[in-house]
Amino acid sequence: LISVNTLPSLVGPDHDRELVFARYLEFQELLAGLGEIARLELEHQATWRIDFTNSAVVYLRNQDARSVLTRFLEAWPGLRDERRREFARLDLRYEHGFALLWKEPEAVPDEQG
Repeated sequence: LISVNTLPSLVGPDHDRELVFARYLEFQELLAGLGEIARLELEHQATWRIDFTNSAVVYLRNQDARSVLTRFLEAWPGLRDERRREFARLDLRYEHGFALLWKEPEAVPDEQG
């Protein structure tokens, strides 16, 4: 049995529903190492917003999404190894780079007191 709560939400204009579904399958395969996609939205036919089940969000341009993701994923292992933390937000819409916001580390309970 598959729970409806575990199915991803796919959002976009009615006339682009086949594109949204195709991109979901493509992004899920490409981004498997980053997490599980909870929601994919085509915003204003120019930007993809990808929400992961761990609350991380990725933004990318529609026109060159696959090539931008591929380039970022080549750099990701080095970034991840340095920080060893999950990202909160990744914006890949920049022409010559990206913006990455790391999640704050979880607080360790104080053993005093």
